[in-house]
Amino acid sequence: MIFNVFFLGNAGCGKTRLAYAFNRWLRRKGFKSIVCNLDPAAEYFPYAPEFDIKKYVDARKLMIDEGLGPNGAILSSVDKMNKMFKVWFKDILEYDVDFRIFDTPGQLEILLYRNSAISFISKIGKSGRNVGVFLVEAKLVREPVSLTVLLMQANIAKVRLDMPTVLAISKSDLKLRRDLEMLLSDSEYLEKRVVEEGVGGHKSAAILLCRALAQMPWRQRLVKVSSLKETGFRSLYGIINEAMCVCGDLT
Repeated sequence: MIFNVFFLGNAGCGKTRLAYAFNRWLRRKGFKSIVCNLDPAAEYFPYAPEFDIKKYVDARKLMIDEGLGPNGAILSSVDKMNKMFKVWFKDILEYDVDFRIFDTPGQLEILLYRNSAISFISKIGKSGRNVGVFLVEAKLVREPVSLTVLLMQANIAKVRLDMPTVLAISKSDLKLRRDLEMLLSDSEYLEKRVVEEGVGGHKSAAILLCRALAQMPWRQRLVKVSSLKETGFRSLYGIINEAMCVCGDLT
């Protein structure tokens, strides 16, 4: 069985560097793996991906050819990626691997709300087992309200992309809150911290988000990864495997 691992998250959370570093780690452990870039607007890589969607669909070229702005070009690119799926995915199928690591677009909303993106991710899943790794950047979890919003996005990703999804704290070489595990595992504690640490004029809305999250908690152990120090990859590998085997408690 081939595992399709999708790194998800907001712009700047470290998806690209983690894809590169985790791929190297998998290979050192004896697995056959490749990195596939699915971002048609990516302009810099710290690695040479085995597959680059820009060979077929390039957002910058679309801006010039179709007179589109940056956002319009990315949306058009994703639509073209879905229409051309059989054309470009055959390149990926040529690799005999255990893992395909997919580096996704920085604009998370494109994957979550564009039906064409959801469509081609579903098609990829027919050739293996899809699993999402939702990256939460270390510096963003210092404020409980930021963590609350990110957890809500992660739940939306799980629902919209219809695949097992796990959380990982990226850039964990940076300083983390001591109570981070409690914030992630105890919704009542998260709400308490949101109330006590403040969120400006929308505290009531933040509290409602906390209570919604209580109905769909992340029951998994804390996974912290650092591409810079190449740490946490064994834990990441373990929880990915568990998510692919079961959809229950990952504690």
